[in-house]
Amino acid sequence: EGGASRRRQPLALGSSGKDSVEGDLSSLDRASDGAGDRGSRAAGRPGGNGKSDLSPTMGTFGGKPTVPATPLVRVRFQLQYRCHSRQMLAIAGSSAPLGWSFLSIARNPLIWKEGDWWTIELNFPEGARVEYKYVVLEDQNWTKQADEAAEGLVPLYRPSGEVTEPDTEAIVRKMAIVAWQPGPNVVYTVPAQEDAWAAAGEGDTFVDEDGTTTIPIATKGDLWI
Repeated sequence: EGGASRRRQPLALGSSGKDSVEGDLSSLDRASDGAGDRGSRAAGRPGGNGKSDLSPTMGTFGGKPTVPATPLVRVRFQLQYRCHSRQMLAIAGSSAPLGWSFLSIARNPLIWKEGDWWTIELNFPEGARVEYKYVVLEDQNWTKQADEAAEGLVPLYRPSGEVTEPDTEAIVRKMAIVAWQPGPNVVYTVPAQEDAWAAAGEGDTFVDEDGTTTIPIATKGDLWI
C-alpha cells in the first residue's frame, strides 16, 4: 500500500503535486534553452541572447579582413565615323560592362555628337586589360516608309545639331549588326587611377552613382580604318 501511494503521488490534484510538476517542467525548459543557445553559438547563428560570434567589425567579416575594392577609372571611348541616319555605333568587348553578345552590345551604344563624333563612357578597374571593337547597328524597319516610291533609298546623314539619347530597348527590338570594325581587336590597358588623375584635364571627372565618389576620366581615341 505504501508503494502504491508513492506511485500515485505525482498525479495527485493537490497544490503540492501541481507545484512539483511545474517546477520540473521549468527546469527542463531552462536546460533546453541553454543547450540551444550553446548549439547556436557553435554554429555561428544568433542564440537565445540574440548575439552571434560572427558579428562583423569595420574592415572584417567573420573575423577575416575584407579585400578593398579596386579603384575605378572612367574611360571615354571616342572616334569619328560617318554613318546614315538609321545607323549607329556600339561597342563590344571582353571585360564587363562590355560583352560580345548582341544584348551586351545593345546595352553599350555610343552617343552621336556634332561633327560625326561618337562617344561612350564606362567604368573599369584600374589596370584592367580590355579588348574591344566598334560595330555598326542598323534599323531593320527603315525601308517601311509611307511613300512606297521612296522605299530602298539610302536615308540622309544625320542633320547638324540632331542629338538623341540611344534607346536600348528599341535597339534590341529593331536593329541588327551590319558591320564590325575591321582588323584585330583593339587592346587597351586601363591606367592606374593615380595616373588618370594626373592626366585628367579640368572637368574630366565623373561623380559615381553614390553621389559622393569622384572618378577620373581617361580618354581613348580610336580610328575606324
